[in-house]
Amino acid sequence: MTAPSTPKLQGKPSLPRTPFRSPLRRKLTPDGRTQAETYEWLPFLADGVGKDCVGRDPMSIPAEVLTASGHPPRRARDLIAAFNKTTGGENFGLERVERITGIRSWCLACTGGNDAETRRCSTIHCPFWPYRMGRNPHNPQRGCNPFKNGRAS
Repeated sequence: MTAPSTPKLQGKPSLPRTPFRSPLRRKLTPDGRTQAETYEWLPFLADGVGKDCVGRDPMSIPAEVLTASGHPPRRARDLIAAFNKTTGGENFGLERVERITGIRSWCLACTGGNDAETRRCSTIHCPFWPYRMGRNPHNPQRGCNPFKNGRAS
């Protein structure tokens, strides 16, 4: 099965042309406000706007869209290094995170321990955003059921 060269999402505008290398950078808008450089990707990564904005499940977003929107595949230690670099220093507690699944505990602490808020997180410029569910959305076997067709050992 081959992946399409240009991912298309139903009911969404065409993908922005420019991929972003640093999802935490901000830019100045014509009216003098600032917004995340990944703002153009909001319709692809979240549903709704303003207070009604809800982050989509990263496992339902094509990996090509995640990569192009500034969330490339990374290992846990690389994610932590990127997070520390963009926040300007040490973040106590992150030294204990060794796997992608440990990032969920950090996201839970960020939302006050509320599972639902972690699921609905719409902070798409955070390096941890696609990993907030404790799973790697770039896993090549995502969506495969190991129990289907007797492939599980």
